[in-house]
Amino acid sequence: VGASFGGCGPIDIKCICSNEALISDLSCCVANRCSPEDQQATIDFAVNLCRTYQISVPTSASCPAGSEPTSGPESSA
Repeated sequence: VGASFGGCGPIDIKCICSNEALISDLSCCVANRCSPEDQQATIDFAVNLCRTYQISVPTSASCPAGSEPTSGPESSA
């Protein structure tokens, strides 16, 4: 995902949370590159942030079998 926000502005939370393709790509990145603890922290953050706009996001990180995120960080921070 890198610096791209799926056509949304970097602080347009409602747009980001409602962009299913972006959320799917982020989920794949988190599933493939983050520890279980970091995955849960990321999910908790996203769920709480998106809930502000009454938008539900996945409660687990997943990636279709054989898929890789299009881009993303090399490691979690």
